[in-house]
Amino acid sequence: MGIAMTFLLSFLMTMSGYFFESLMFYLMMLLYFTVGGGEIVGLMFSMSFLSWVLILLSLFICSLMILSNISFYFVIKEMNFLMYVLMMAGALCLVFFSSSLFMFYIFFEFSIIPIFFIICSLGSSMERLESAIYMFFYTLTFSLPFLVHMLKMDFSLKSLSMFSFDFVYSMTADYFFVVVSIFMFFVKIPAFFFHLWLPKAHVEAPVSGSMVLAGLLLKLGAYGLFFYISSIFMYVSPFTELFFFWGLWGAFLASLSCFRQVDLKKMIAYMSIMHMGMVISGIMSFSEFSYMGVFLMMISHGLTSSLMFFSLNCLYERFYSRSLLIIKGGVIFIPALFFWFSASSASNIAIPPTLSFFSELLLIFSILEFYFNSWGILLTLVFMSSVVTFYFLVSIFHGFSSESFSFSFLNLKENLIHFSHLLPLIMMFVFM
Repeated sequence: MGIAMTFLLSFLMTMSGYFFESLMFYLMMLLYFTVGGGEIVGLMFSMSFLSWVLILLSLFICSLMILSNISFYFVIKEMNFLMYVLMMAGALCLVFFSSSLFMFYIFFEFSIIPIFFIICSLGSSMERLESAIYMFFYTLTFSLPFLVHMLKMDFSLKSLSMFSFDFVYSMTADYFFVVVSIFMFFVKIPAFFFHLWLPKAHVEAPVSGSMVLAGLLLKLGAYGLFFYISSIFMYVSPFTELFFFWGLWGAFLASLSCFRQVDLKKMIAYMSIMHMGMVISGIMSFSEFSYMGVFLMMISHGLTSSLMFFSLNCLYERFYSRSLLIIKGGVIFIPALFFWFSASSASNIAIPPTLSFFSELLLIFSILEFYFNSWGILLTLVFMSSVVTFYFLVSIFHGFSSESFSFSFLNLKENLIHFSHLLPLIMMFVFM
């Protein structure tokens, strides 16, 4: 009842224009329900340190989404954007807050709906509806095995609480559906071969849509896989090496795909797939380093990828294009943007002093601890990540740019959003 009242009051405040106040109200309600840190709220909701940090990340990214699209406040037909962001923030918070598989599944899938409407209503291309439908049905189709597994679990255990997983269930579980149910998370991360919806969605999405897709939705898949895989370890243990190498080789193939891209948004999207491939391998290693590495990677990559998409949008607003053939060399005339692109790229390849350095270091340790002979592909991945990032930078820093662009420096809002992304990455590195 309290959570329902939270949604109602937050919705009313949002429709009144007090979005940031509604976020703070929602945050205070979460604190009220989780006094004592990690206490179970009924049988459906609980709070852990990881979920708490991801909730803060969700609210932070959603606030930056609002700030990046501040001009929409004054356009009547786009006022629904505020409602979509609130729906997204609420769904993400409740996913991270859930201890019931049923509630987790409902809000996990519901989080796609606000993104669907953001792409449809704010996208500029005529293909935005096609991309949104493609994303929606792609994720919905691969979630059906998880739904079947969840219903079978309820029939067997008479409970859908994540705390009621029992080894006795292994005697009656449908082995096929348990293993295939992992694909729901592989689509959201996304793993290579399940990634086709992501570049299309990024290309058609506005800057706020790309920020939440890269910054939060991909982490939602990693968070779900992180907890779900440990609960069904006995079922997937024969396939652990398969999924482990799927992540590594998928990341390598994604890095090769970056060199084929002309649209810079697609290139950043494939960089995200490359990094999330390492997250999959880290989760499948089940080592002591992997849990902290995955946790730090979700935070660092969430901020870094959101920062890169926002920087690219600043470039798009001046060149009216995302093609590296048109933009090449133009960034050099905008010194502040030159600096922010350099800083975000440094974080993307895990250069100190950014949090990405610790996250990738821990993931590398966990992968080598699980299978030391993977050092060859791992070194290749680290090398390819650097090459792709430098290729991205060289494409926009050097060459002869088109003369048909709006030569204007970054304004205060744009610099503030860049700074808000970068500051947590540096501060968390300093205090690690």
